[in-house]
Amino acid sequence: MVKYQLLDTFKYSIDESVISRTDGVEAEYQRRINGYSTVVTRMYPKLFESEEKNGTKDPLFFVETLDVNGLISQIYRKSAEITNLNNDIPGVARNSFINTLLVNEIKYTNEIEGVETDSEEIGTIVGDLDNNQGRRLASTINLYLDTLKQKVVKINSLSDIRSLYDGLLKGEISERKLPDGLLFRNGPVRIGTQFETYHQLPISEAEINVALSSLIDFMNDPDLDPILKAVVSHFVFENTHPFYDGNGRTGRYLISAYLASKVDVLTGLSLSNAIRNSSSKYYKAFRTASKLSNRADVTQFIQDMLLIILAGQNDVIENLTDKKNVLNTVRLNIKRHTEDVIERRVLDLLAQSQLFNATLSMSISDNDIIEALHNKGVAKAKVKRYLKQLEDENEIVQTLGRPLKHKISMPFWTKLTEE
Repeated sequence: MVKYQLLDTFKYSIDESVISRTDGVEAEYQRRINGYSTVVTRMYPKLFESEEKNGTKDPLFFVETLDVNGLISQIYRKSAEITNLNNDIPGVARNSFINTLLVNEIKYTNEIEGVETDSEEIGTIVGDLDNNQGRRLASTINLYLDTLKQKVVKINSLSDIRSLYDGLLKGEISERKLPDGLLFRNGPVRIGTQFETYHQLPISEAEINVALSSLIDFMNDPDLDPILKAVVSHFVFENTHPFYDGNGRTGRYLISAYLASKVDVLTGLSLSNAIRNSSSKYYKAFRTASKLSNRADVTQFIQDMLLIILAGQNDVIENLTDKKNVLNTVRLNIKRHTEDVIERRVLDLLAQSQLFNATLSMSISDNDIIEALHNKGVAKAKVKRYLKQLEDENEIVQTLGRPLKHKISMPFWTKLTEE
């Protein structure tokens, strides 16, 4: 893959004995923005350079290069592979894996912003949706649960963005950092360190409204590839930064939910972990695309983000494949261990939950096991006796009392996972 050369670096390749650097850069800009493979939008991002003035004169554009189109094709192929793998594992394992990704997505999108969250805390809320009112992160989790249903996030107006923000971050933003405009912030913020400003943002709510109105039009363009729309929209939202706090979490939720609905759920829920693993690349991509000298060309940003999405997909495929192979080994060893069909079923359900769940709070309960086997025609009292017998034989151990939960004991689990 050839790294796309932005204007900021292209200028150094100009032979100034033939043409001045200024004229050469302008000629190259005109060639790109008027190219057959170029998409020119009606969005004007806030651009910045420390030695230059802010500018919004250039329309955001990107070139649909062979590399960009190739990466998009790869993402769709990986999505098909993920879907096939996910469909090829049993139900408890599938639900456990999806819930694990859900917990991690919420945990990591917060961690990227320096907000500490606990996996067990998230898992407890996911596992007890009827009693989560008023609990921290409950609002966030409820919105993310919509991604499991592949529910499309519809943004048709500025108020839709504010409603999404309120729903996602209810109780998570301090009073002093809540928006002070009608919908958005109405004051300045900056991105950078105490020593350096990386990017200067729209100052007033009026500027924000103009930027986001153009973004909404772009998001609802039916002629663009969904992945391209998701990535470009993510850049523009973060470039606008309509809130004092919570922009990163809102922006990542938007792209995660959109990928979940348009590509597949597991791809959408692998995004924040992939970003966390490539955080330097992620933030550098934003800074580079926001430079005034690059004239609102987001082609390289798109390429970088597509690579991050692909990395997340590869992690999912590797994780699913490894766990599927271990589960096959465990199931084979369970059959070797006992000929009793009910015992096999109990151990199989526990093994699926134990292998594919990352948190105790979302692991399978005894009642879940009892109901699952009861639906297969086994009396509830009989399943309870089997659970008690397995505990007495030290093959399973209790992990929770309310609700009652068990897992396969470590010595027995080691034996079951041996090939």
